[in-house]
Amino acid sequence: MKKVVIHINFLFWNLKKNSKSIYCLKDILVENEIDVFILSEVNSRDLIWINQNLINYTPTLQLPKNRTFLFYKNHHLIKKVKDSHYYSFFEILNPSFEKVLLVSVHFPSRLWKRGKEIGYQAQITKRDIVKFETEHRYKHTLVVGDFNLNPFSEEIVSTEGFHAVMSKEVAKKEDRVVDFVKHRYFFNPMWFLHGNINNEVMGSYYYHKSAISYVWNLFDQVLIRPSLIDYFDFEYLNIISSVTGHSLLNKHGQPDSNVYSDHLPIKFRIKFDKKE
Repeated sequence: MKKVVIHINFLFWNLKKNSKSIYCLKDILVENEIDVFILSEVNSRDLIWINQNLINYTPTLQLPKNRTFLFYKNHHLIKKVKDSHYYSFFEILNPSFEKVLLVSVHFPSRLWKRGKEIGYQAQITKRDIVKFETEHRYKHTLVVGDFNLNPFSEEIVSTEGFHAVMSKEVAKKEDRVVDFVKHRYFFNPMWFLHGNINNEVMGSYYYHKSAISYVWNLFDQVLIRPSLIDYFDFEYLNIISSVTGHSLLNKHGQPDSNVYSDHLPIKFRIKFDKKE
């Protein structure tokens, strides 16, 4: 009996409703061998283009007010199991592994909502995830999307938020008790990318106009339950800044929002072992 490694490659991209981004999407999917991609801020006419031109991918059921849209390669088994305005829940079925809960999010924009309002939505979503995990016995959960929060934001790291930590060793303890209440961990691998001077970019979103500025933000993130840490490919995880030799950045080294989007796409991979 031999062991075969099966992987699922994911991509998330906030398109800023820029139709020009759509035309390089196919190249990004091919170059990075993407199996599942999730988009936000995409025009309805661009969704039609995707359905007509990316025939190897199947769209999930869309609702009128959805803020994220998921497409998957036809040989994968993915179904939507719950919807809200700011998130969608999907179940990934894999014969070689236990079922996985995939949550796509796009929280309110900082242009229109205050930080506390975004944080409140993060708390609601985390509570809904925990409730759904408990009711349907999910152990393996990953959350991906545009959080409009940084990895260090209070709503990402706090127990009332996602309780997402940067340490694999801490996360693998599964949970901790604070004020007599047990809270499960998420692990946040995005810390490895935020502010990393060895990369071409130090975040997925550039903003340097406010008095308090982090310059590079990493609003686009993936969080995983500790049970998925050993199945997560840290070498594949990245912020995509170019495709087929063409840069997604402008001459200043910032996301080119005129040609593409003000956000850069992120990619990540989950690997499973299958015995044959």
